[in-house]
Amino acid sequence: MPGPVLFLKALVRGHTRRGQGGRPVIVRPYSAARAAAAARQADLFSQPRPAAAPAAPPPPAELNSRAAAAPPEEPEGRRGQYTGWQLEPGSRQALLDLFPPAYPQVVAHHVTHSFPAAPGEGPPPPAQAEVVGVADDGRGVQALVVAIDGSTARPDGSTYHVTWSLEPGRKAMESNQVVATGWHQVEPVPIGVTPQVFERSAPPAPRPAEPSDDQAAALHDPGQEGLTGHTCLFCGQPERIALHEVWGHDFMLDTCCPDLLEEVGRSMEEEPGFSDWLASHIELEGLTGGQARRLVTEEDGHPIVDWHPQVKPISRKEAQDFIATWHRHNKPLPGDVFRAGVWNGPTLLGVVVVGIPTAQAYMPAFKTKDLVEVRRVAIRTDLPRELTWKAASTLYRHAAEEAERRGFRRIITYTLKDQETGMSLRYARWKPEAETAGGSWNRPSRPRADSAPTSAKVRWTKQLRPLS
Repeated sequence: MPGPVLFLKALVRGHTRRGQGGRPVIVRPYSAARAAAAARQADLFSQPRPAAAPAAPPPPAELNSRAAAAPPEEPEGRRGQYTGWQLEPGSRQALLDLFPPAYPQVVAHHVTHSFPAAPGEGPPPPAQAEVVGVADDGRGVQALVVAIDGSTARPDGSTYHVTWSLEPGRKAMESNQVVATGWHQVEPVPIGVTPQVFERSAPPAPRPAEPSDDQAAALHDPGQEGLTGHTCLFCGQPERIALHEVWGHDFMLDTCCPDLLEEVGRSMEEEPGFSDWLASHIELEGLTGGQARRLVTEEDGHPIVDWHPQVKPISRKEAQDFIATWHRHNKPLPGDVFRAGVWNGPTLLGVVVVGIPTAQAYMPAFKTKDLVEVRRVAIRTDLPRELTWKAASTLYRHAAEEAERRGFRRIITYTLKDQETGMSLRYARWKPEAETAGGSWNRPSRPRADSAPTSAKVRWTKQLRPLS
């Protein structure tokens, strides 16, 4: 049985933790009455105990100090901070006159440059800014696209913009997706901007001994987003964890106090199941239109958004460059029948190239559309494993579907027998067909240098059902 403070932490979080023997224990959020009781219990832990107190162990020093009445010190690092350019008042008013807000909630505040701010990072350099476009999804999100020093491309791969106005219930973070889906160009309008480091969370208030009646009622206030239904153990206010904005793989949370924000980050890194609970609580999938898959934590502890993989067309030059960089043992091909890439959000994960068969014996079958071959599949190896999960099988599945759509009846590919398991092919419903002895393409009649492995291979196949 965990100590009272640990139990309280699990109760407030409502997520999976590890019980005896390492087995997961599901801890559900409790009722408002239990939450209020838990808050009162936490208050007792922060008060001096009488001499005749029961022999229950005191809370760990770290948590006890966090529950003290005095405001805690600012957490280290730059959690909750980001950099950008704030609109100067004169420019803001001129833009409001020129681009009337389409929705009741007017934001019109800043252009984001980097999130989160790196340790020691200051404001971005002064820049020449101009509004060059407008995006509006017609359902409650309006944004102005901005060029900074002549470019709309933000360092993380997204687009510089200002969230302009919102319908109640919509969030500023949704403007990233709205802009990504397209925007209308306008005559450039120069604007004045000031470099800033922005802070998302207000400093914590002293913790009261007992929540007031207003605070108790606010625990379930439907007008506030992100409420967990509990009292924050750090600031004594209604505990709130809400999604503020998402761009690329980074995201920003709004919390009731900086200490809770720090605790959320630590819980994501250390406690199994917490990321799943957090993604559900902040409605990550719904707010990103179903495109976000989950929250994951990188090896350095940095939490990121993992998106559902999306397959899109890619140019031959892009595919060749990608394969030249990331394929383990083959060079790019000069031509192909078709090619595609798989993306996780803004990040290109891998490429598939489908072309004419390697073996000349299969050329007649290729010409009659009886057979086509996956010639190259390359996946990046410098990314967290969570981001590239299922990328290869997604590409193999797409290659078969696209070949089928183009009228081919069968598709094949090869893997190295002693080096590649073919697990991604099995996930994509391909089957091993035969083993080849391998060997060199070099012949006395046609001398050639071997640029590919000459070891034994496994041929995989999938039968297709073309529409034509």
